[in-house]
Amino acid sequence: MQIPYGESEALVEAFVSSFALGYLGDMPQQNECAGFLRQNSAFGCRSCLIPSKEYGNLDYDITKRGRYHHVTLDIRTKASDMPPTRRKAHLRALGINELPSPVLTSLAPAIDVCRSFPPDPPHAEMSGIGRLLQDLLIDNLLLPNQREAYASVFRKQALPPGWCRVQNPLRHRNSWDLSEQSRACVITAMVLRTWLTNQRLQPALLRAIRAEYDAELSPDLRLKECDIVTRVYSQLASSYTLITKHCLSADNVQNMSSSTLICRSLSLRLINCAISAGTRGRGGVASRASSSGASPAPINEDDDISEPGSQLGGAQPPKASANVLGGWLNRPNIHVAVHYHDYCRQYATIWNTNVLIGEQYHRLFKRQVTHTNHKDVELHLLRHDGRKKTVRFVLEGAFEESNPEISRAFADLKKVCPTLIEYLLPASSHQYLEKAETGVESAPNHVNPRVLGRVPANYVRNTALLPTKSRASGVFDDILRLAYKRDYLRPNIVDLGAKPYAYYQRFTFVDPTEQKRIGFTKGTYITLRAPNQGDTPPLVGQIEYIFTHKLHQIERLFVHVQIYDDTGKLDPISSIPVLKSTNRRAVYGLPAVSSKRLYILPFDPSESSLDRRFWWCNWDVRFC
Repeated sequence: MQIPYGESEALVEAFVSSFALGYLGDMPQQNECAGFLRQNSAFGCRSCLIPSKEYGNLDYDITKRGRYHHVTLDIRTKASDMPPTRRKAHLRALGINELPSPVLTSLAPAIDVCRSFPPDPPHAEMSGIGRLLQDLLIDNLLLPNQREAYASVFRKQALPPGWCRVQNPLRHRNSWDLSEQSRACVITAMVLRTWLTNQRLQPALLRAIRAEYDAELSPDLRLKECDIVTRVYSQLASSYTLITKHCLSADNVQNMSSSTLICRSLSLRLINCAISAGTRGRGGVASRASSSGASPAPINEDDDISEPGSQLGGAQPPKASANVLGGWLNRPNIHVAVHYHDYCRQYATIWNTNVLIGEQYHRLFKRQVTHTNHKDVELHLLRHDGRKKTVRFVLEGAFEESNPEISRAFADLKKVCPTLIEYLLPASSHQYLEKAETGVESAPNHVNPRVLGRVPANYVRNTALLPTKSRASGVFDDILRLAYKRDYLRPNIVDLGAKPYAYYQRFTFVDPTEQKRIGFTKGTYITLRAPNQGDTPPLVGQIEYIFTHKLHQIERLFVHVQIYDDTGKLDPISSIPVLKSTNRRAVYGLPAVSSKRLYILPFDPSESSLDRRFWWCNWDVRFC
């Protein structure tokens, strides 16, 4: 390709060889590619020399006892001079495979063997820790007669805007996919915050929590045993929010690492409480397992920890024994969080190292294989994928200089048939194909707004008692003029005209950043920031009604909202902001409405006072 060279920056023909920044895969595959033994070996971590029996030690010195590229290569070099039997024993004692993987010898011989094979956070967190804690809650923490009640509250819990329902945790949690696992952790945290009491937990567990958390349960802090359990699941949701972020500042990286380690520490302490509570039972599964003298069985990251019959529509799994719970304390998923900070510094965010993008090929290949004759399937699939990638590169201008005619032909085809071409492009390259509409006026961050569900004028006038048209000296008109001035930057409007206000049940617009249409209805919580507001913190409000006003042949969208004040306090258990309702109302124009819909829940839904308190659940897990 041609690149600028020298002070004159003249274009010269050069051969560019790109390097591999890292390889992605699940934990067993990453260990194999890096040339280390599996994670259940004596020293199964590819980033440090922690013994597998100490995976639960979150204070392990990974700097002093870390693995380093040149040290690892030096160990292999020295071992190559040893006799075969001694060499194998020497390398296995350090968790190293006897033979290096083909990745290191052929594909990328210069790659860092210890830092270029990062962990896979979705499987380690959602399918690992999240699934363990969901099993722990249902099988070991709740009373048997409270499990159905938990599932019922879980299914009825108000969800964040845009989320779909998650299947019953009692019967279907072992069939949840990664997205459902992550969303379930947020739902569970809010369910426990509003529903869990000491009377719903195992009595033996309450005694174990009192013994473990004696300092935290002091009368001055006003915490109960159930609050300790809720705090664990709230910390899990908080850590997931930072792990799945696609952009992290330096402070967020530090917060992500500390939040994940705090979550691990709280989870280990709660599991220890469950083990202690199980050993105190009389004749139970846990007490019999612990008295038999059996040691905790090692559990691998990819092992299925569910019991037979617990799948979709099956019987409930039995209560996990102390033997099984003890194995949870030293899982590789627990230890991997210690290395998140280092991998964030190398790959910007830990979410950049997930394997979900690569796993999309399973779905694509399964769809494509039905169009083959089932002979030489691998070759056919690779050629098909190669053709799609070639077309993609042509469309994105990779061959404009070497093949200008073909590039121009594809560019013309893209203009004529955009939907056909988008099938060949990744989602990140899609253009939003919606045509511009002549209706409600758009704004820079609110493209093609639509209003839906016109409210009948009789209902507006006689039942809702809302203003239907402008009045020269009306208070509502003054508020509307302020919205025109603040949000639409039209300060000199005196006459609002004679056109009536039109009320609607719903409005939508396209967010140009997210490249998708977002909908809002009555009752949706939103943030409001005027275009010229500067660094002033945005307001939080709840939409009470939606209306449009037509002035000078241009129709504009407005929302009437109730304002909520931030108390400046955090909930002592879940560490989420606490809001307070007010009797202040205001009208805002479409440019002031943020595209982010908020997840806000009342402390007590039956309370009706003006200063009601609300939880602002700012946890958000995103897979796209």
